[in-house]
Amino acid sequence: MQKSWKQLFFVIISLTIVFTLSGQLDKKDPPPLPPLFSAQLDQHRKADDLAEWLSVYLHYVNDDPVKRISILEYAMAHAWRKCKTDEERLEWFSCLATQGYYLLYSGNILRSIDAYEEAYSYYFEKPIPEANVLEYVLKPLGNNYTRLGDYDRAFLVQEKSLALAEKEDPEQIASICHNLATTAIWKEDLPLAKQFCEKGLNSVTKGYSVYGLLRSTIAEVFLRMGMVDSAEKNINDAIRILSPRLSDRTEKNAAYWLRGAWQGLGDIEKMKGNFHAALEAYQKAIQIIDQNYKGERKREKAQLLVSCGHVLLQMQQPQIAMGKYDEALKLMLAAFQPKSADDLPTANDLYGENTLLDALHGKADCLNATAKKESALQCYMLLYVVE
Repeated sequence: MQKSWKQLFFVIISLTIVFTLSGQLDKKDPPPLPPLFSAQLDQHRKADDLAEWLSVYLHYVNDDPVKRISILEYAMAHAWRKCKTDEERLEWFSCLATQGYYLLYSGNILRSIDAYEEAYSYYFEKPIPEANVLEYVLKPLGNNYTRLGDYDRAFLVQEKSLALAEKEDPEQIASICHNLATTAIWKEDLPLAKQFCEKGLNSVTKGYSVYGLLRSTIAEVFLRMGMVDSAEKNINDAIRILSPRLSDRTEKNAAYWLRGAWQGLGDIEKMKGNFHAALEAYQKAIQIIDQNYKGERKREKAQLLVSCGHVLLQMQQPQIAMGKYDEALKLMLAAFQPKSADDLPTANDLYGENTLLDALHGKADCLNATAKKESALQCYMLLYVVE
């Protein structure tokens, strides 16, 4: 009983410190800014020009988003008044969408969702002329929910996206159908996934990058249906269509989609038992990320490392597989820096995310396979924390 009272005491003290520090953080002065930048902000503030004030912040943050995104968050929290005009509301919306984008690619998916949800509510409360809510909020928000495994919420957002695209922007139909098909796959509704793939393929010209993306997606559907030959044909078509687009700077998504196609080929080779070919395909996908998204796409790279770990486990190489799982965990958890194979993340650093769950499960399997039973059990227990 005495011990439990001591634990309660320390919990209360800890919470008191946290809340005290939180209050101090709210009162902190804004981070130091370059004199020229500060002068521009002061000028727009004196002129009561909120739109230009926000625009200057956006330009500054875009120059170094990973380091400066908190500055944009601080600015919006300390704006001197609310928006009055459509121009100001458009800039405010752009700031929220920018927060969502850069928070996602710096690895903070939960805060990214918060920013996108705020942008979503802000837009639909009173739609803003010229604001592309479909491209910059609805699509990434749906993808974020997919990443967290909240497929029902993702599907609702994506259905809203498709309805908006059919009404206002038909060129977006194909990519949204891909998103809906992907969510349907995760919901294990393969016929529905195939239906959305076919709808998307019928809405776009052959040879376009998004056509290659949909070929890659329907390949996954066929693979899950056990139709390996159909899957292989479609994934090879996807790689053939997307590879030449990699050097085209106007094709901003080609590299990301080609990464997915190589990952799909790796999955097919793995199912066929061609483990070395699977590892080679996964490695090509990792190279695309390293070359085109330095410091970004951490979750996608972690997924590929987990896939490599799974293959290596099937090849009876648990020690090498463990290294892959640890690499994936380090990408997903900034605080996790293992010094030995037995090291595990702390429960407080974990959050609900499928890739994180897969990486921990793989590491636990490796520990078990190398007769480190106690560590394996502790790692398996962490799965419940993530769930």
